[in-house]
Amino acid sequence: GPFLTYTPEYSVNPADYVPSSLTFGWYQSGNRATNIINVSLAVQVGGLWYASATTFSTPSIGITAPQYKTLMYDPSAANWRTINFDGTYDGLTTAADSSVALSLGANPGADLSGIITAFGLYETTTTDGTLRVDVFEINATPVPEPTTATLLGLGATAVMAFWRRKRQVC
Repeated sequence: GPFLTYTPEYSVNPADYVPSSLTFGWYQSGNRATNIINVSLAVQVGGLWYASATTFSTPSIGITAPQYKTLMYDPSAANWRTINFDGTYDGLTTAADSSVALSLGANPGADLSGIITAFGLYETTTTDGTLRVDVFEINATPVPEPTTATLLGLGATAVMAFWRRKRQVC
């Protein structure tokens, strides 16, 4: 280790979702002789990689039952560390070449901004063994389209006007 496991097959634009509603979740388990497995959420934004400052640990003496881990996406720089990695993924291999050694750096100089073009997990555990991840998911509440919000506002206004008129008649 360390290890970076990710997929670039899907992108997520945080601007399309209600703030604080974008969450990443997965089931994590492992099998190592002596260590605890430490994992962080990894995201690629603007071509650069970041690992969440929040670390998720799973006891790994013997095979452990999967534990659900979840993290709300908060782009504040204090919540992330840079990942030194410049590799790519061609969709055919299980490894991605990088001209720099995979390691964690400092907090980014600014908040993360832009589309998440890849995501996965960064593991800092350095002993042999197995990390198992199941059901990696992204949940979020979409921002209503402007036309939908306008129609909802007009509908609410009409209901209020009808209700007031009905109250005055009674």
